[in-house]
Amino acid sequence: MPDELRYQLFHRAASAIIKAERIKTDEAAMIVHSFSPRGAWFGDFAFAGMFGLKAVKDRLLTFSLPTGIADNVGH
Repeated sequence: MPDELRYQLFHRAASAIIKAERIKTDEAAMIVHSFSPRGAWFGDFAFAGMFGLKAVKDRLLTFSLPTGIADNVGH
């Protein structure tokens, strides 16, 4: 994982997926909200690129995991 990517975002995404598996559902969601009116730290969402996604402000991103579990990665 590149140094500029924050492990906390990966940890939270993995936690949502693990919880979905635990409760036997096919969908997981991770929601990240920034309270910055300037959009500070939006660059941290570059982690979406690791999944082939491009982060766009105020847009929900959807990604299907190789296991077939749908994962919503949002901001």
